[in-house]
Amino acid sequence: MLAASCSGDIMLTLYSYPELFGVADNNGYGLKVFAFLRLAGVSFRHEHIFDASSAPRGQLPYIVDDGETIGDSDTIIAHLIAKHRLTIDETLTGAERDTDHLVTRMLDDLYWVMSYSR
Repeated sequence: MLAASCSGDIMLTLYSYPELFGVADNNGYGLKVFAFLRLAGVSFRHEHIFDASSAPRGQLPYIVDDGETIGDSDTIIAHLIAKHRLTIDETLTGAERDTDHLVTRMLDDLYWVMSYSR
């Protein structure tokens, strides 16, 4: 368990796979949520678990936010932005938002290609 002490008054728990080689999560999707929470300055507790059977759809990462359980990294981030009005990218231009979307999708899809090619 890792307690991330960022500024902010939101308290939630992120459940994801254990760290690996000093990286906070050994799964890209969990790392994406972890990075978002840190960049947004959200206070959260990070629980590392091995068994994902109790997770939504049996997959990690997921969060518990005020008793509400949310799975899927994109759904988690959308929930956090909407519920807590997080605006970490409000200063981006349209082109920068497009680049963000392109890189995010490319890296998400690359995960599956790399998993298949192993």
